[in-house]
Amino acid sequence: MVGGDGTVTLAWSAVSGAYSYNIYTNTTGSVTAGDEVILNATMPYVHINRTNGVTYYYRVAAVNSAG
Repeated sequence: MVGGDGTVTLAWSAVSGAYSYNIYTNTTGSVTAGDEVILNATMPYVHINRTNGVTYYYRVAAVNSAG
């Protein structure tokens, strides 16, 4: 994860058989599937409109053809 001015660039290890990735995020930690979700993300993913000085937490989940 790399921060920039108002952005966060996310990269992760690719998962064999993954069709896409869902990224879950919050600002409180302990990220769960109930948090804000970015569907069908590809790597690297650039998350824009972030607030400088705020800590963002992320969890990435691989999605295969079965969902």
